[in-house]
Amino acid sequence: MNKNPIVDEYLEKKMKSPFYLIVFLCFLTNLPLKGQNTKMPVSIGYFAPYGVQYGAKAGISIPWKNWESDRKEDQIRSYNLTLDPQIGYFVFPEVQNNFFLNMELAIRSHKNEKRFSPMASAGLGYLLGLQKQEGSVNLATGEIDFETTALHYFVPTVSLGFNIKPKKSMGYYFKGFFGRKIIRGLEGSTIIGAEAGITFNINQKN
Repeated sequence: MNKNPIVDEYLEKKMKSPFYLIVFLCFLTNLPLKGQNTKMPVSIGYFAPYGVQYGAKAGISIPWKNWESDRKEDQIRSYNLTLDPQIGYFVFPEVQNNFFLNMELAIRSHKNEKRFSPMASAGLGYLLGLQKQEGSVNLATGEIDFETTALHYFVPTVSLGFNIKPKKSMGYYFKGFFGRKIIRGLEGSTIIGAEAGITFNINQKN
C-alpha cells in the first residue's frame, strides 16, 4: 500500500499536539493570580470512557471565587469555584486513538477542616479521534495496513464526584462523567465513564 505524504504529515502534526497542550498547561500555572500564596491544584488521573477504553488525563484548577456559608454556628461550609483546563489521551484498542482538550467550570465544598469534599462540574471540550478504517494486506509482510481518518468532535459534559485530602498538599479524587460527542455531518453519540487520580498543590507567590 502506497503512503500518502500529505496524510502522513497531517497525522504527524496531530500526534505532536499533546506536547503543545502540556506546554500550554505549564504556561497557565505561571499566570499571575490575585492574592498571596495562591494554591493551584494539579490533577493526574486514570481516564476510562465507556469502561473499556482507557487513558490518562491531567489538568489544573485555577481559583475563581471562594465563599462561606454558616447556616449552623458549629458548621461552616466553604465553597470554591474554579476553571479547570485539562488535556487527555485515551485509546480504543485496535480501533481509535483519541486526544482530548477540555475546559470545566467546577464547584467544590467542604465543612470546617474535613478532608472530604463533593464536587460537580460542567465542561466543553474538543476531541480528536484517529480512527482506523478499511485496510489492505501487505503481501511482503503479511500485515494489514490500515487507513486512518481524523474525526473532530465537540464534547459538552457534566460530572459528579468527590475529593479526599489526607494531607493538605496532596489528595485523591474520583468522578463520573456524562456527555455528548457532537460531530458535523454525522450523528452524535453519548460518552460516559469515570476518572480517578491524585491531586497536589502548586503554590503561586505574587
